[in-house]
Amino acid sequence: GDQVRILQELLNQNGAQIPISGNFYKQTEDAVKEFQKKNHLVDDGIVGKHTWKALIATTQPDLDSLSTIRLGSESEDVLTLQKLLIKEGYNITADGKFGPLTESSVKLFQQKYNLTSDGIVGNQTWKKILSLHTITLPLLNNKFLSEADILSFAQKWHIEPAVVKAVNEVESNGLGFDAEGMPRILFEGHKFWSELKKRGYNPATMKDGFEDVLYPNSSTGYRFYSQNQWNRLSKAISLRPEAAVAEAAYCSASYGLFQIMGFHYKLCGYEEIIDFVAAMKQNEKNHLDIFGKFLDANHLFDLLRNHNWKEFAKRYNGANYAVNQYDTKLMQAYAKYR
Repeated sequence: GDQVRILQELLNQNGAQIPISGNFYKQTEDAVKEFQKKNHLVDDGIVGKHTWKALIATTQPDLDSLSTIRLGSESEDVLTLQKLLIKEGYNITADGKFGPLTESSVKLFQQKYNLTSDGIVGNQTWKKILSLHTITLPLLNNKFLSEADILSFAQKWHIEPAVVKAVNEVESNGLGFDAEGMPRILFEGHKFWSELKKRGYNPATMKDGFEDVLYPNSSTGYRFYSQNQWNRLSKAISLRPEAAVAEAAYCSASYGLFQIMGFHYKLCGYEEIIDFVAAMKQNEKNHLDIFGKFLDANHLFDLLRNHNWKEFAKRYNGANYAVNQYDTKLMQAYAKYR
């Protein structure tokens, strides 16, 4: 699982060359033993408190390599800061540009931890925010989308980077993972209803006790959107101990940076829904690649190339797009990034 992926990433940053698979097999065990030997630990291949502590200590960034940043700064360090602030719960966009919203978030963070509240991120502020994310920090560069990823995607599909960033912001506020390192999802109980019907079930006879995850109308779901969505998905899977029910549940959530519905998994090049979900769990680059396959399969690229926000929003977000002003939000986000 994810803890094994974190372990494998940390081992690779210490010189190992193993795949980030999430599976603790012999190759990972051998790498753990080698690390333990080098760091004078019991080389039993078991990752307990002392091994974790040593791994984290050897992969902490050098504070001297991080620049002092402030309002107007634009760099990879700003992007790292923004991602860490988002993980702390601040509602900003990770775009690498130190604007007024980032500055106000920094000031609030500094106030919270009794630092000088000047909005300038120097040694003390870096030290504090990095200390809160010792384990997840080494994964930042691999898990999150980079500017290079966006530029490569834009070149491949002949589309402006600003358009990609606009859809990214409107769909997920620019971040595809939550504070627990899981892809951001939205579970749709009315989709679960229809997915169960596709598989021969009668959802009307199955909803008792599951009214928060199984209902026929989309309007019912709004009040559940503030809940933990992975918990809702887990509850849906537990409806019955049958593979078809689990498949229907996974298909009923939207995933990642671009909130692609699970039931599109075959359209996006995956044989099984669980493979689609596993790809979403790995990194935001996968989110972007899946987004491209989805747009291509549905002939939506031309709408974005021509800035036809209304038609794109209608086809991407559904007939009720105007209720949430998706087209207006896309237009405004594009203007900002352009």
